[in-house]
Amino acid sequence: MNSEIITNLNKIVGREVVEAKIDEGAFITLSFNHKEGEDKVLDWRLNIQYVLWRLESTTTVLLTNENVVDERALKMFFDLCGKRVEYVSCEGICHDFIIRFDNQRLIKVFAYADMTSERQYESWELFTSEGLAFIVGPGSKVDVSHRSKERLQRVTAVPQE
Repeated sequence: MNSEIITNLNKIVGREVVEAKIDEGAFITLSFNHKEGEDKVLDWRLNIQYVLWRLESTTTVLLTNENVVDERALKMFFDLCGKRVEYVSCEGICHDFIIRFDNQRLIKVFAYADMTSERQYESWELFTSEGLAFIVGPGSKVDVSHRSKERLQRVTAVPQE
């Protein structure tokens, strides 16, 4: 488990979702607001890709990466805009995580863990306004990069367990 990831995921607690997108292949992008005094050139963004994910209420699975054609459930996903992150939990060797919003909706992410396949994908990415990019997966692999508006420069590629 990479403690730097947990520290930075926790920095989205208290932030509001300003954009929620689902792209082809059921990729999710959540963009978050800036807090007072933060550099506004770089955004806070979470990309979830190549993984299993679910949007849940306290009692029901509302939407998954496999049923993104359900219009009613899609509306519930897009309704995350304007909602605040109340809680983040990141666990396991592959950095599965849960985000709880102030409307009691949850996004649960089950990261890509197959290290035997010829095709290996990143599970998710977190971009911070502080210029950091965390690229997680496959498996326990974590790349931490510094980014700027002009380019993304790799600085480390060390998985931590």
